[in-house]
Amino acid sequence: TSVGAPIFEEMFFRGFLLTPVWLRVRPWVGMAAVSIFFAGLHPVTDWGAIFVLGMGFAYWRQRTQSITPGIVAHALQNGLTSLIASVSLSLN
Repeated sequence: TSVGAPIFEEMFFRGFLLTPVWLRVRPWVGMAAVSIFFAGLHPVTDWGAIFVLGMGFAYWRQRTQSITPGIVAHALQNGLTSLIASVSLSLN
């Protein structure tokens, strides 16, 4: 989840999907639409946070014209979340 998922998800959502959406609507509308779709594929309890992260990743994609910053941030976020969950479980 810390390496494969960020690469695949950033390639699909911010690489493959976002650009054609931008060509049809304003960039912020496209970022929001793709972020809603991205969040919708995650657990319902995480939708708000995932939407905000998706918007951030989309913004970085738009600003840098690269998915690399999103992949790195996404991997760090997933890794930190996994670490916190693991530590939390080991304390219980």
